[in-house]
Order: sequence, then C-alpha cells, then structure tokens
Amino acid sequence: MTTQTLLGFDFGTKSIGVAVGQQLTGSARPLAALKAQDG
Repeated sequence: MTTQTLLGFDFGTKSIGVAVGQQLTGSARPLAALKAQDG
C-alpha cells in the first residue's frame, strides 16, 4: 500500500498559499505563504 503526499497551491494577486496533505489521514497543513510578484 502506498500513501500519497500532495502539495496544494492557492494563487492570489498578493501572495501564494502553499499546503501539504496526506491522503492516508485526509489531513493537510499550511506551509509558508509566498509573496506574489507582478500580480
């Protein structure tokens, strides 16, 4: 049985949110937000 780790991105005009999730547990946690450049 393999587990999947997923990265999620939420693109905005001022920042980009990043999260990592685990398929096995159905949970996710946020990582550091990145500053967006040029919108």
